[in-house]
Amino acid sequence: MTTPALRMDLTSNPAEIASARKSIEAFAGAAGFDERATADIGLCVNEAIANIIRHAYGSAKDKPIEMHADMVADAMMITLRDWGNGRMPDLNKSVDPNTLCPGGLGLPCLKALLDGLKFEPQSDGMLLRMTKRKR
Repeated sequence: MTTPALRMDLTSNPAEIASARKSIEAFAGAAGFDERATADIGLCVNEAIANIIRHAYGSAKDKPIEMHADMVADAMMITLRDWGNGRMPDLNKSVDPNTLCPGGLGLPCLKALLDGLKFEPQSDGMLLRMTKRKR
């Protein structure tokens, strides 16, 4: 049985993050990911969308975000597309995990919980590709 692809058109309103997270977690569960992997996928999508809102769109609440998820063999491929400023994040930035300051933990979270993470600058924004394999 094949899990149908997931497609969502969102706006950069933080109120939409919860529905995106619930949808991707339902998709992951239907695709056979265990409870922990499903939660990891949901957290990563949550953090990635929050980063798009904050960094690509400067907290504007009315900008488009597209989310697609597909299963390819034993891996979930998730793409997030924005039409923001297109700036590459600093993938080598280190964060002190003992700090009490908010912010800065989203990218380390993505790098730790995903099997693949690739930012592809577009002429008019950014495409983020995330991969999570079944264990």
